[in-house]
Amino acid sequence: MIIKRFLIILFLLILPIAAFAHPHLVIHSSCEFQFDGLVLDGVWIEFRFDRYFSGDIFSGYDLDQNKIFDKSETIEVYENAFINLKNYGFFIRIRNESERTSPKEVENFSLYAKGDNIIYRFYVDLDNREDRELYISICDPTFFCAISYEEEKPVHFKDAASVNPDYEIIENSDFPVHYDPLAPAGETGSYNEWRPGLQTFYPEEIHLAF
Repeated sequence: MIIKRFLIILFLLILPIAAFAHPHLVIHSSCEFQFDGLVLDGVWIEFRFDRYFSGDIFSGYDLDQNKIFDKSETIEVYENAFINLKNYGFFIRIRNESERTSPKEVENFSLYAKGDNIIYRFYVDLDNREDRELYISICDPTFFCAISYEEEKPVHFKDAASVNPDYEIIENSDFPVHYDPLAPAGETGSYNEWRPGLQTFYPEEIHLAF
């Protein structure tokens, strides 16, 4: 059974382009790593959406049109325009050598407006990680959404006085993602191996060391 992409129907209502090209939606992301002493507790993820998608969220869920999302409005967005990302690992891949995993749950979802853009914010628990490094990438493996890191300050640190964290963002050519650029909007998917007709991109990883 084909799983509906999050907000495909809403998005196609507002985007006047062909439904047979990738990507359809642009997201800029950033990470704020939260420490507890020498331990990495988790990471706050932010998604800043393009003005088209943001406009749809404003019109569909900001009922009083004040660009502030109260508790009930936030719940509506969470249930109708966020939680289906669970089926795509919330666009997060954490790599340990050749193994990549995605969080099954996230916490503390909220959203806010920054000008004409909607920003989602949520927390990923890293289980009090004691490893001194972490590789994490944020991407849509189907390339339905084009995700890149914020140009200014893509990585932040919280309560990091006891450590000396550093990071770099690198394209990992050992872990390609293959996708079908001509797949209909409701039938996007990703592929582990390349075949004729597929295109390839290489997700950029944040390599955190502390």
